[in-house]
Amino acid sequence: MHVRTRRAPATAPVAPAVRQVQTLPGAARPAGAQPSKLDSIEKRAGDDWQRGVARGDTAQSAIAAGAEAWGLSVRREGRSLVFERAKGGSGAERLQAFGVIDSGAYEAAYKNGDVVFLSGNLDDAWTKREWDRFYGVAKWLANNDFRVVMNPVALISDVRATTQDSRTKVIIWSSHADSDGVLYDAAQQQLPDDVLLAEAGKNLQQVIFSACFGEKVNVRYKTPDRVNEIYWEGKTTSDDLFGFLFSDRWNPVKFGENQQ
Repeated sequence: MHVRTRRAPATAPVAPAVRQVQTLPGAARPAGAQPSKLDSIEKRAGDDWQRGVARGDTAQSAIAAGAEAWGLSVRREGRSLVFERAKGGSGAERLQAFGVIDSGAYEAAYKNGDVVFLSGNLDDAWTKREWDRFYGVAKWLANNDFRVVMNPVALISDVRATTQDSRTKVIIWSSHADSDGVLYDAAQQQLPDDVLLAEAGKNLQQVIFSACFGEKVNVRYKTPDRVNEIYWEGKTTSDDLFGFLFSDRWNPVKFGENQQ
C-alpha cells in the first residue's frame, strides 16, 4: 500500500479588498440622521430572516432573495451572513454582517462530511461482496459523525458530482484498471483524467484507489494538492482495501470537521 499527499506551495492567500461599513445590526445612528438605504436593507433582510426561520428555512436562503433585489450578494462567514455590494475591479464593499446563524440539519448530523464509496466496472457478485463488507465500515463512520454513501453502479457523472460536492471528505473508488492505469465506470466508460481534480470540493481530503496497477492510476488521475491518496501497486483485491479500512491505519476523523 502506498500513501501520497500532494503538497501545495506555501503561499499566503490574498484577501479581497473590503471596506467595513457596519458590523452588527443595532449600531447607534447619529441623532437626527435619516434612515439610509442600508437601514432599509437591514430591516427587510431581518424581516425575511424571521419569516424564513418560522418556515424552517436556513438563514441564508431566507434572506438571499431580499438582498438580491437590492443588487447585493450574501455569503456565509463563520456563523455570520455577510452582505456585499460589487465595486469596481475585484473589490467588494462589505455592508452588513448578521450573526449568529445556527447550523443546518446536515451540519448538525454530519459535521465530518461524506465518505462516498463508488463502484465502477465490477461484476455484480464482486460488488455485492464489497457492499456486505462495507457495512461494518459504514456503521463506524456513522457513529463518528460522517454521512455514508455507497453507489454500486457509479458512472462518470457520479464521480464528477461526488468530487465537486463540498460535503465530500473521502472518496473510495473500486473498479478494474488496465495496465496503463485507466479506470472504468460501471458502464465501462473510461474516467477522464481530471475527473477527481476539476472543481473539486473544498472539503475533499482523501481518495482511495482500490484498483490494480495503482502506481499507474495515481499518476494518471490527479487530485488537488491537499488530497491524501491511497493505492496498491500491481495486482490487488478487495482484501487489501478492507484490510486497510478496518485497520488502525485509517481514521478519517483526523481530517477534522467540514468547513462550512
